[in-house]
Amino acid sequence: MRGRVRSICTLFVALLGFASAQAESTPWTSLPADLASLLSAKAEAYREAATGFSCRKQIRKVKFSGGTARKGKKRTYDYLFIEKESGRQLIARHFKPGSRSGNGRKSRPSLPEPLLWTQLFDKATASTLKYRIGQPLREDGQLVLPIEWRSFLPFDKGRNIGEWSGTIFLQQSSGNPIRLEATPNFQSELIEAQRERYNQAMQFSIVPFYSRKLAPYPDMREVKVLFGDVHEGLAFPALVTLRMFRKTGRKENDRRLLKAYEIRYDAYRFFRTHSSVVDEKPVRPRLHP
Repeated sequence: MRGRVRSICTLFVALLGFASAQAESTPWTSLPADLASLLSAKAEAYREAATGFSCRKQIRKVKFSGGTARKGKKRTYDYLFIEKESGRQLIARHFKPGSRSGNGRKSRPSLPEPLLWTQLFDKATASTLKYRIGQPLREDGQLVLPIEWRSFLPFDKGRNIGEWSGTIFLQQSSGNPIRLEATPNFQSELIEAQRERYNQAMQFSIVPFYSRKLAPYPDMREVKVLFGDVHEGLAFPALVTLRMFRKTGRKENDRRLLKAYEIRYDAYRFFRTHSSVVDEKPVRPRLHP
């Protein structure tokens, strides 16, 4: 796998200039063939590595009232992926710390498992998405290439990466993801449409005019993922935040925070690879605001 990762890095550097030239006024479209092939190979490398590690997963949930955080709950698990025997489906499992009896419980949060975001450029997934390549940025002394993606699938439970649209930031020297930001597909449009339908229905109701109220905006959410631990040329998830808001007005910043989840992944242990690496003192990265 090391040889594949090195060749991917070389191709990525060569294609950066091409991406920069295409960044100005780029329409939503499929990725250029060479870049799509490069990133598809990178996605496959991540897929092969998915069942070759375990780590610690810490979930912290905090509710907010009037903008003030209440006491949060924290849970810790051992975490790994297994591959379903039929097909190529990866399933995340989490166990009580120190316990590996049985197959573990399925990890079913209301957002995709963080490593699965690396499959945004998998051939099958890419065929359902549209992309827009941004201008290279310099962050923390390194060049970063932002790529926006747009999906057109309806939002259901949020566990499939195809239910989200957003931006992924790739490291120029390796093609690894550094971070990403995503929101549910058509979130803003759906919020406005739901509120408008309610308000129109109220116009024809028998409720007295003076007692009618505008409908509250539906809840909205956003997810941010930060990648940190690097092993054999691949970057693994370090921190995920999921924030849920309630819209309070039509302006973009008119919203109130309801609850937040912070999920950390650390203490990685790798197996079925060239070396065994254990990081008991992981870096605690912080998401960009």
